[in-house]
Amino acid sequence: MEYGKGTGNGDNREGWWSATDFRLRFIPVYQTSTDASGWATICLPYSFIIPEGVKLYQFAGILADGSKICLEEVTEPKAGYPYVFHSNTTSTLSFYETGTAVSSAETNANGLRGNFALSAANRYPLNSFVLQNGIWNKVTERFVQESFSAFIYKTTQLPVVAEWNGTTLPLSEAVETAIKSLPTPNTQQPSPTYDLQGRRVSDSQKGVVIKDGKKYPIR
Repeated sequence: MEYGKGTGNGDNREGWWSATDFRLRFIPVYQTSTDASGWATICLPYSFIIPEGVKLYQFAGILADGSKICLEEVTEPKAGYPYVFHSNTTSTLSFYETGTAVSSAETNANGLRGNFALSAANRYPLNSFVLQNGIWNKVTERFVQESFSAFIYKTTQLPVVAEWNGTTLPLSEAVETAIKSLPTPNTQQPSPTYDLQGRRVSDSQKGVVIKDGKKYPIR
């Protein structure tokens, strides 16, 4: 179209063309930053390319003693899914978005709740946990949620992990877990059997189970 005139029908003749009068309607990049610890959360409506020097994680669960969150690395992000990431290169990062957007965030990915663009009316719930300076801090006074981020809504929604040799992040205070809060065994009756998520199962359950507060492999 002629420069400065947006009402023309265009010119379809063959030849060389250059853009002189246009604007991008969508810039497929999201910029964010981390604190001094290098840790932060992210939840975007698009999938994205993991920046160089960044490791992306999803929740695997919480340790049985309720003290730490267990993280497992992710190499292929999904649209609308909440993640934790760590940068060892810079505090300001650009995430280049790809694919098709989803309309809503995953609200509970193994206990991690994500969100998209928010207003000042959206505040973190009391007793939820927010990642700050490499620690999941308990919310004791409600404050405004950060857009395109994630937080722990309820620790009771976290799968319990008996042992973990991978990456972890501490909670500001330990919380009760299903395994930690098992009832005291009754010596007059057979002790109940639980799976690693703290759910009661039959004595014939296969795999690793919890009995009398200890783990036993059953084959």
